[in-house]
Amino acid sequence: MVSSEAEPKPSQTPTPLTADSIAEMLKVDNSPHPTILPIRLTTTYSGPILNLHDVKWEDWAHTMEMELTLNQLWEFVFDPPPTPHEIYQPRAYDAWSDNNHLASAFIKRALSTTEQRLCADEWNPVKLWLYLRERHQEPTTVQQI
Repeated sequence: MVSSEAEPKPSQTPTPLTADSIAEMLKVDNSPHPTILPIRLTTTYSGPILNLHDVKWEDWAHTMEMELTLNQLWEFVFDPPPTPHEIYQPRAYDAWSDNNHLASAFIKRALSTTEQRLCADEWNPVKLWLYLRERHQEPTTVQQI
């Protein structure tokens, strides 16, 4: 179930390189089914534009998570696949890199111009989401006992 409470996970640790693991990476990357395939958007973002004053984080985040799911980009923000090896898995690495940029760009298109400028250099979708959440999420009140 997708929820605005989803917590992005850090990328997994890459597999140690051995002759066998390199051979397997090359075999899979050269097959018709590499570990990561390029994603093509199926819909455009149709929700509210996030800015600091007019849109609530929870509403925007919920809509964005649905849109990311519909475009098969959710995992690149909330459960990123391990980074493929750049040398031994070039096709998968290129697809992984393109998908990360696509997820980041998809999120940025749902931001006001001011917000886009503030995170213009961030192309890691996990870090981008965490930055936006920290900036926009209402602080929770803590009841003193």
